[in-house]
Amino acid sequence: MASAVRILEGSAGATFRLECTDEAQLIPAEKLVDAYGRTAIGMLISVEDGTARFGFGGTVPVNFAEGEGDEDDTLSVGHVFDSGEHLGLANVASMRSLRYIDGAGEVAGALQVTVEFPA
Repeated sequence: MASAVRILEGSAGATFRLECTDEAQLIPAEKLVDAYGRTAIGMLISVEDGTARFGFGGTVPVNFAEGEGDEDDTLSVGHVFDSGEHLGLANVASMRSLRYIDGAGEVAGALQVTVEFPA
């Protein structure tokens, strides 16, 4: 399992956990602003326990479901990350538009999220 390190240039907010479900969810908007009113400048997301699928820019992530008549999985939309993989974002528009769902693995995925704020 590969691991990545991201050096924060600002200050890290508290790390929080989000559970993935079959319904696409956004990162809660209140998590992108700190107690001083500063808007996030970066985010580190680690996938745990299973897989997660991400969509950006208004794209709603979708998992292929058996029986939908598409043998080659082309109905699935979004980027799949497995447990132990990390996603780094340095753009607040991407953070606000990011939607996530369970990646349809045997175990539901969970996200550990740390938001970075200006120093």
